[in-house]
Amino acid sequence: YDAYRSGEGGRVIDLQANFRSRAPLLDAINALFDRLMTREAADIAYDQSQRLKPGAVYPPAPPDATGACFVGAPIELHLLPREMGHDPDADADDAVADLDRTEREASFIAARIYEFLGHGESPRRQVVDRTPDGATICRPIEFRDIVILLRSAVYKAEQLAGVLRRHGISIHRDSGSGFFDTTEVRDILALLRLLDNARQDIPLAAVLRSPLVGLADPEDCLARVRLAYPALDGAAIPFHEAVRRYVAEHDDELAARLRDFFDQFDHWRTLSRLRPLVELLQRIYDETGYLAFCDGLDNGEQRRANLLDLLDRAKQFGSFSRQGLYRFLRFLDGLQNDSDLGQPSVLSAGDNVVRIMTVHRSKGLEFPVVFLPDLGKRFNLRDSEERILVDRARFLGLQALDEARQVRYPSLASTLIAERLRQRALAEELRVLYVAMTRAREHLVLVATCDDAKCEQWQSMYGLHRGPFAAEIILGANCVLDWLGPAAAAIAGAGLKAFQWHPHTPAEVSEWIVAANRSTDLTPEQAALAALKPLTPPPSPNAAAEAVIERLNYRYRHADFASLRAALPVTEWAKMRKDALASAHQEQENAPVAVDRLLPLPRSVAGDLPLSPTDKGTATHLVLQHLDFTRSCHGDDLGRQIDSMLKRRLILPSHAAVVSREEIEWFVDSELGQIIRSAAGDDVLREIPFNLALPPETVFDVHPSPDPLDQVMLRGRIDLLVRRDDSFIVIDYKTDQVDEQQIAAREDFYRPQVQLYRDAIEKLTGCSVRGVYLVFLAAKAIRRM
Repeated sequence: YDAYRSGEGGRVIDLQANFRSRAPLLDAINALFDRLMTREAADIAYDQSQRLKPGAVYPPAPPDATGACFVGAPIELHLLPREMGHDPDADADDAVADLDRTEREASFIAARIYEFLGHGESPRRQVVDRTPDGATICRPIEFRDIVILLRSAVYKAEQLAGVLRRHGISIHRDSGSGFFDTTEVRDILALLRLLDNARQDIPLAAVLRSPLVGLADPEDCLARVRLAYPALDGAAIPFHEAVRRYVAEHDDELAARLRDFFDQFDHWRTLSRLRPLVELLQRIYDETGYLAFCDGLDNGEQRRANLLDLLDRAKQFGSFSRQGLYRFLRFLDGLQNDSDLGQPSVLSAGDNVVRIMTVHRSKGLEFPVVFLPDLGKRFNLRDSEERILVDRARFLGLQALDEARQVRYPSLASTLIAERLRQRALAEELRVLYVAMTRAREHLVLVATCDDAKCEQWQSMYGLHRGPFAAEIILGANCVLDWLGPAAAAIAGAGLKAFQWHPHTPAEVSEWIVAANRSTDLTPEQAALAALKPLTPPPSPNAAAEAVIERLNYRYRHADFASLRAALPVTEWAKMRKDALASAHQEQENAPVAVDRLLPLPRSVAGDLPLSPTDKGTATHLVLQHLDFTRSCHGDDLGRQIDSMLKRRLILPSHAAVVSREEIEWFVDSELGQIIRSAAGDDVLREIPFNLALPPETVFDVHPSPDPLDQVMLRGRIDLLVRRDDSFIVIDYKTDQVDEQQIAAREDFYRPQVQLYRDAIEKLTGCSVRGVYLVFLAAKAIRRM
């Protein structure tokens, strides 16, 4: 190297030969990075010295495996929809729409893996394997031939593995965290911390709430303890003291259960001082049965492995340190604070499993089939967005601060350094993508989530592009898909079959989710159980099972009343009557709904708006409420009365303008109006509110309640009452815009409401109702009900 730099000889050897991948796959990768990896964008020019050249020789496909052998290209590019809208043709439940990007992509990967293995109509694919003597053969693909590479495994690996396991795929993953966050490990660590120091509230509450103690309804039990001893001399009692006092001062079932636990707890504390730590932990597992309990839970095999791994760490710690429980807990705290721990895998990488690993861990390795998911995830560019930026070449970049305006904005130095840091970060992401794609030997599957319009956008913008992309296109990307989509469109436009697009619909995603819960090879006995058919022969009676079934089938005998409204307006109750709706609104129910009707503008931007029919009706009721029937109530007198209402602010000017004075004059001159005029004074009562309690079966369609206290309160307001001797006349104004032909239908609609007015007056006053009158002002008609 020194001789080469000094010009005294030497030469550069470009390691271009690739002895791993098929030639068509390398050609596709070369075509991609020819366009993406430029010196301006990535500080590396992907020229002839960088292009990969195939060095591995693959045998031809056997005659009976036509279409089953991988040939390297085209590279699959699968695009999943970002939005999971409701699809009427989808078979899955609506909850599928709530799956996030990782779960959807994992479900697709599971479906594609099963296609490779020959499930369904697809033939089982073949991969090339090398025998110990160096020969190459084609064999059926297995789980172990597939790897899923992730940019980072901290948040996605376990979620991805969980979805694949639900699809029945065996998984081995390299996990770097999550051990201390598992429920079973946290329960045991809480118990160990309590054994180390019993005067701790949070560890004690965690232990009492866990299955280690076995309290029935543990949250209720903890609340009972706290309510029994909330405070002493104005200060809150520590929870651990409250629990001890409850055990000592109470004699109920909870106190007995806590007493048994503390007896066992004291035994463990003694053991922790006398015996090695691993023996204490093993004794806890054995005496509580916690290992067997966790083994029976969902993902029980992994939970058991976590607990056994904690036991192994206690054994290892005891071999080089004899400082006891306190030092062991500090040791675990250090591990958790520094790097956390990954959960132990229940399967090894050598088993027939699909492996999940990071791209960095895959360096130097090779795999027959590689999946690269999550390519639509945004790049992490936080290093270029900090307030203080540092670059070795451009030194320090600080933001400018305007103290007078209390604002901060980028300076020239910070902008230049941010652009340089962004370029370096994107160049690193490009190199990581190169490493990931070159791990595949025979086939590469790319998976991303994006908007539906992206494909057409890429093809229209970059389909005619030739040569490398400009630096601003590469550096303007927000995710890997922003590179792959335009490059794939440009490669296809050049006539190369390097990539194969596969846009997917929400219905396809739904089908992948459904497949996770679908079993295709049930035995007849399993199929009968799945269909909930009775067992043959039937099992012998079991009292405990019958009691469980009875509890599961229990129905609260007052369930119909639990959802009823306690109070209801009379007008709303009247509209609930089916017979009234059927006769009064038949035409409205059958009429088509206008979907193109625009909402009215708000008053703040529309100015004066025309009043609605409801507003006009309210205005008429206000005038009749305050009208002095002893006066003329015609012409100028009626105008003066309305003006007086305006001065007293009883009515708005806009409302007063729409009141029909002709209708009011007609009503005053009517026979009913004359009755009101003759009874003016204390015998005329207006706007009378009332509350009437009725049995629920008279209001709702329910069976009678056996409890007389079960009642529904109906609230209403009567427009006008006229007292005549020991009886009343009920008058209800109606401002409906109806003609003479429509009045009969409205009478049927309002009949339940006015009948309720009659019942309310008679029950509340003890007086009879001589008559109930509906006054249709617009139609100038009066009907006695």
